[in-house]
Amino acid sequence: MCAVLLCRSKLLLLALLLTLQGCSSLKESHFVPQSPEGLSEWRVEGKFALFADQGKSKSYFTYQQVGENYELVVLMDDPVGAPRAVIRGNVFESGRSTVDASGGAEALSIARHLHDAIDTAKLSYWLRGLPATEDATLYQEDMYLADRIEEAGWEIEYRDYMSLQGGYRLPSEIKFEADGKSLVWEMVRGDTGFLSHPCEQGVSDATVAASVDPARAPDVVGQLVPRDGRAPLPRWINEVDFCRQLAKIHDNKLPSSREGLFGPDSMMWKLDGLGAPPAFGAGRALLLQVAHPWVTAGIDQHSEVRNDPLGRARRTFYHISSMVFGSMPQVMASANQVRNIHEEIEGEMTEQAGAFHHGSAYRANEVSAMIWVHATLWETIVHMYEKLEHKLTPQEKDQFYEETKLFAMLFG
Repeated sequence: MCAVLLCRSKLLLLALLLTLQGCSSLKESHFVPQSPEGLSEWRVEGKFALFADQGKSKSYFTYQQVGENYELVVLMDDPVGAPRAVIRGNVFESGRSTVDASGGAEALSIARHLHDAIDTAKLSYWLRGLPATEDATLYQEDMYLADRIEEAGWEIEYRDYMSLQGGYRLPSEIKFEADGKSLVWEMVRGDTGFLSHPCEQGVSDATVAASVDPARAPDVVGQLVPRDGRAPLPRWINEVDFCRQLAKIHDNKLPSSREGLFGPDSMMWKLDGLGAPPAFGAGRALLLQVAHPWVTAGIDQHSEVRNDPLGRARRTFYHISSMVFGSMPQVMASANQVRNIHEEIEGEMTEQAGAFHHGSAYRANEVSAMIWVHATLWETIVHMYEKLEHKLTPQEKDQFYEETKLFAMLFG
């Protein structure tokens, strides 16, 4: 009987998730993509095939630009492997790029073949669907997306585009044709920011480096829940606190930027990857969260959950999924977006709620309230996983608890 109920529950969940996915994928005629011309940090990855000078070269690759500098990394036949050869240069200095190889003669040969066939500095523009110079001829039916570019002896055909975080659309398939040369690029994913710096709060690296973590209270539990029955003293999370926490986990300080904050061997992926435990536990977690008066006040006065419950659920699901499963740039993008949303949520208690007095101030970016929400979320996932799947060992629970601390750092 329990097995039948569980099966039916999972079918119901699947229907709900498909509904949410349908809502998120409805075509928006008013959608205007961000201009890729303004990107100062971005990366795409995929594979290329070059036919030139009676020779053929193919490889997986990444192309990354930070500021004026770019790197085109040749990965050979391993899409997530170590760099085998690297072409480096400045986007404003065509013809002055360098080729370095650490992966043997074949990788060096492919990198040089590509380097000699095409201006890799101009690729910075062409891989974003942009003309590199004013001498280019641009063809487009869509107001925002190029169909074809003729430039520097190349006819460049844009066959498809992909949507990336931040409202950007970059090419996912491009074919280059020139006299005696053909080059096909297929991009499978990309990042549009947060490659060199984790924070967009206007805080300098020097300021973050000079700041220190607050001293640990001798009675942490008593700080969160005062033993004399008073409400906890508010502790607002400012921009420096937030950026300092992100800086601890950004970029190369974790094993793989591509795998993100946790990775496939983590308990976080195991418990969240099935979909059922987090989704079925959403109501339970929310019920616990609104037991905190500051959380209730914020939802009551600011949330769109009454007018747009599916949209609100979809946005929450999107950001949590990005933080758990996304690459490090995607993790940092969602962390900054959520902080910006929370920064607008502040006010005063409209009535007495136990020790929380009428007229007292609250903010979404407050330590005590965030710790409460954090605890309800992850305790609920463990609870629902054990109800729907199987019991976890004490070691697995300890590992999951330690991993949730990384998630908490994304909120400061």
